[in-house]
Order: sequence, then C-alpha cells, then structure tokens
Amino acid sequence: RAKATAEDLRDAAAELAAGKKRGEAARVETARLLGEPTNADLAGEVATAEAALAAVRAAVDAARERDVKRRKSGIEVPTPASLKKQINGMRREWVERRNKCTDFVERLADGMEKKLGDVRKLLDVVDDKEEGVVLPPKHNV
Repeated sequence: RAKATAEDLRDAAAELAAGKKRGEAARVETARLLGEPTNADLAGEVATAEAALAAVRAAVDAARERDVKRRKSGIEVPTPASLKKQINGMRREWVERRNKCTDFVERLADGMEKKLGDVRKLLDVVDDKEEGVVLPPKHNV
C-alpha cells in the first residue's frame, strides 16, 4: 500500500465536502419535487373543479328558466329592496300593535285600580320581553 500524502488527504477532504454539498442539494431538490402535486393529483383536482363548475352552470340555467317562466306568467319577482320595505312595514305594524295592546292593558289596570301585573295575569297576557322575543332590526332601504 502506498501512503497517502497530505495533498491527497486535502483533495479527498475537498471531494468529500463537495459530495456532501451535492447530496444535500439533491435532498432539497427531491423534497421540493415531492411537495409538488403529480399529474394524477392535478387531473383529479381539474375533474372536481369541472364538476363543480357544471353544477353551478346548471343552477344558473335553472334560475334563468324560472325567471323566464315568471316573466311569462306575469308574476313579479320581489327585489331585495322591496322585501326590506315589506319587512320594515311588518315590523312597524308589530310595534304599533304591541304598543296599542300595552297601552290598553295599562289603561284597563288603571281603570280597574289594580296593578299592571295582576291585570296581565287575569287576562293571561304576556309581554314580548317576558317571552324573550326580540324585535327584528330595521333595514336601511
């Protein structure tokens, strides 16, 4: 066997270091490549997206058909603004009726010279607040 010289040892150490660097670079590149989706994965995602798109298109087509049928039949489709106005009107009516009922029961209690709670129990009347009913918010139109 021939003895290795100091220069041979330095060359071998440099070659080893370079090999380790290339190995680490290959591991990093392999990890990056393994992290990317395969063609089969992408094909599956495309198929899923196309199916979702077809479902959305079918829903849009069905909505268009319903709209055409409504227009032909003369049925008017309410707009969001008109629905909000309707809701506000119903809300206003509810408040007015509730206030009238409350006022009536208060006057009745005053006329009978009894406490309001006693008259409510006698008439079996329950207030919205006692039942936990919350008035819906008013819509801005």
